[in-house]
Amino acid sequence: MLLLRKLTSRPWSEQWTLLEAVCLVAVARLAVLLLPFRWISRWVGPRCSEADDITEEPADEVLNRVSWAVKAVGRRVPWRSECFEQALTACAMLRRRGGSGAVYFGVLKSGDGELAAHAWVKCGGRTVCGGRGHRAFTVVSAFAFGRQLSSSRKKSL
Repeated sequence: MLLLRKLTSRPWSEQWTLLEAVCLVAVARLAVLLLPFRWISRWVGPRCSEADDITEEPADEVLNRVSWAVKAVGRRVPWRSECFEQALTACAMLRRRGGSGAVYFGVLKSGDGELAAHAWVKCGGRTVCGGRGHRAFTVVSAFAFGRQLSSSRKKSL
């Protein structure tokens, strides 16, 4: 009940942003469960390198709002909403707002030989979601979204 009271006390624009995030996290979870990774990655965008400079960064207000909504919803939905689902959600929300960035996928080998995977989203030099501990992971793949790549550049990716 306290959560509902807190939600209704927020401005309508924030309530709509949270509703959008809930819907997109649900769609992202279904996509992760039902679709092969190659389809999901094709939706995100073309491969890019970690060194690619993605300079078309949305306003700080947009980045803050998307980051806040994805993290808030990710903690509270009753289904699994880990870094992969949250990264897909942030990508969709930023793309809808005209932002560009990249979704990164990384792996980390722990001391006992176990592999851990992680996903995060960066816009320009800023990590929008999945930022906690992402520097420890080795980037294995990155996919750009929200910007037009030249045809020669697409071929090289």
